[in-house]
Amino acid sequence: MERPVRSQAPRLSGPHTPTPPLPSPLRAGTADGAFEHLLVLDAGPEHLAALARYRGAAPVRGVFTLTAGGRLLPRLRTELTRAETARLHQVLRPLGSASAAGDVLYVRRADLPLDDGDVRRLTGVRLAAEGGPGAALARFLSCLLDDPVPLGPPDELRLGRIALDLLLTALWRHLDAGSAGAPPDPRQELILRLRLYIEEHLADPALSPAVLAEAHHISVRQLHRVFQQQGATVASWIRARRLERCCQDLADPAQAHVPVHAVAARWGYRRAPEFTRAFRAVYDMPPNTWRRRALRAAGTVREADAGRPR
Repeated sequence: MERPVRSQAPRLSGPHTPTPPLPSPLRAGTADGAFEHLLVLDAGPEHLAALARYRGAAPVRGVFTLTAGGRLLPRLRTELTRAETARLHQVLRPLGSASAAGDVLYVRRADLPLDDGDVRRLTGVRLAAEGGPGAALARFLSCLLDDPVPLGPPDELRLGRIALDLLLTALWRHLDAGSAGAPPDPRQELILRLRLYIEEHLADPALSPAVLAEAHHISVRQLHRVFQQQGATVASWIRARRLERCCQDLADPAQAHVPVHAVAARWGYRRAPEFTRAFRAVYDMPPNTWRRRALRAAGTVREADAGRPR
């Protein structure tokens, strides 16, 4: 009997360590009541909920869930079960209203490359959504609800990536700017710049501690010390982010015809055996098996495309 696809992505708060419970509540303030904020709320130790708010919005219409495979599943609020509705009220209760404007996006904690220090810095802060990525996320979710055409699995996966990237961009922008009224922390600014550089260069096989250190005008020793203070290593961070990107592509029905080794090469793995070893160490199965099960779980598997090793 085949085991189900493991739903847990590599933990990014530290190598091989569980993520501790998040502070509660994790949310932004609404002092001016203008509904022009991006709110991030605590939804338990494993999931976060981002509430995109914007001026003139109606009460919450939709709830979006970003699945372990990276698919974005939108549902109207009226489609929620009684238990889900109760959970939604629980998430919104810290705001003082169960009908706050905007749409709710649930994201797995493991899919956010934020460490515990980042989470603490985001607790109780205002994230602007009147412009930039916050506004883009608000409009993006709203437009999906306005579209009468239901999404198919390939669309759900691609749109899930967009939603996650918009949310991460909004969070990183706030972290990079520093907390209001507080002097910037050079160490925090450096780790954010390093992470952003890694995200932008994951596809480059030459990405290494030496390259990363040179690009930021620091020594390799200092680079390792910065990541050690975050409870991780440079190599483990890069590996986790590359594997996450590979998992997203392997779970994409539209890419079922792309060989596994090509997916690996796309995200910086020069040699297929190296990728297979790294993948198996995290997911306890080879990548072609993970792909077959992920596509089958999505109801789109074709044995001819996803069943044979590549």
